[in-house]
Amino acid sequence: MGKSKQSVKQKKKRKKKRSSFKNGIIYSLLAVIMCAIFGTSVFIGTVIGNKLNLIKIDSDESGTKRYNNESFFDNEGNLNFEPVHDVTDAASLNDWLKKWAENKGEKLHNKNVINCLLCGIDSEDGTIDGGRADAVILLSLNKRKDTITLLSLMRDSYTHIDLGGNDRFYKVNAAYSLGGPTTLVKTIENNYKIKIDKYICVDFSTFPKIIDALGGITLEVKQYEAKFINRTTRHTVKFGKDVTLNGNEALVLSRIRYCDSDGDISRTARQRRIIEAILNKSRNASAGQINNVLNNLLPFVRTNYTKTQILSLSTQALMYNWMDYKIEEMLSPVVSFDSGETITGKDSYISISSRTNKEFVWIVDYQLEAQRVQLALYDTSNIVLHSDRCSPFDFMTLIG
Repeated sequence: MGKSKQSVKQKKKRKKKRSSFKNGIIYSLLAVIMCAIFGTSVFIGTVIGNKLNLIKIDSDESGTKRYNNESFFDNEGNLNFEPVHDVTDAASLNDWLKKWAENKGEKLHNKNVINCLLCGIDSEDGTIDGGRADAVILLSLNKRKDTITLLSLMRDSYTHIDLGGNDRFYKVNAAYSLGGPTTLVKTIENNYKIKIDKYICVDFSTFPKIIDALGGITLEVKQYEAKFINRTTRHTVKFGKDVTLNGNEALVLSRIRYCDSDGDISRTARQRRIIEAILNKSRNASAGQINNVLNNLLPFVRTNYTKTQILSLSTQALMYNWMDYKIEEMLSPVVSFDSGETITGKDSYISISSRTNKEFVWIVDYQLEAQRVQLALYDTSNIVLHSDRCSPFDFMTLIG
């Protein structure tokens, strides 16, 4: 049995080493970022090495590290982490959010799982430094299961944000504008009790250029979506299962929000649909197209991956053919409008700070959501839920 497995592994490895330029590129959304980051054998060392100078690389202030040679498995093959207990004594919704965020216990991590936070930033000047995170997606690559999980996080999720000891309670996407990408990463880690290795941010102003550099993308467009795109762009996009969109048309599609009764839920589903379309198009991209993508993309990328780490991951992506990993999709919080009610997320209008206007936010039971996400990414969870636990929905009657 051992020989058989080894033989298969060696064959797969030899096959992956023979991968052409076309077979080693991206595994994610926000603009073929991973196309730049986890590139191809043609670019590794020379072209990519030079082009990486175009990226804005942050120092890793978060202190998050890749877990190189450590093993986090016990003798039974299960992850063994210090448990995280639920909240049982909160006085208000904000108190509940803070206590859960600061709850003691260990955040799950594993050397076979790479978690990268992808942020689409909608800034006015295209610098990636201002504005809020218009799209927040956790990309989790599992090298043991050969899967890539795309977890869309609802940007209007109400949360606790720690700004260097100062508490703020607001929508999760505001964490970026209030404290930058490291604050957003920390906020999500605290809510979901998982470690995020790195982040990659790109300004949405580059989105159309990248798709145009690939020659457009082909995906299903529904009739009402085509109508919205045409009304917004004054183009004549058709609807159907195989519709080719240019960059501007795809950007409009990704931002549709008010054409659906469920608002942001369908919006995030469209974003994931575009990811897969970009992935499919990248598989057959030419060297010239990829070079064009890199030139248009990299000056607008911000990340805390170092150049060395980018090149190392590029090599792994090629050798182990990450591009062919199965893509799985998730949304948090889980919601359902079938019965007119949500399952683990609940919508409500609440007053934010001293504002007189009421804003829509998702009230999230992060304890249940964190457990669900942990199980999906790691096949285990260290969150302990008690029968007398406190739920954020217990305080809904107190919300104005």
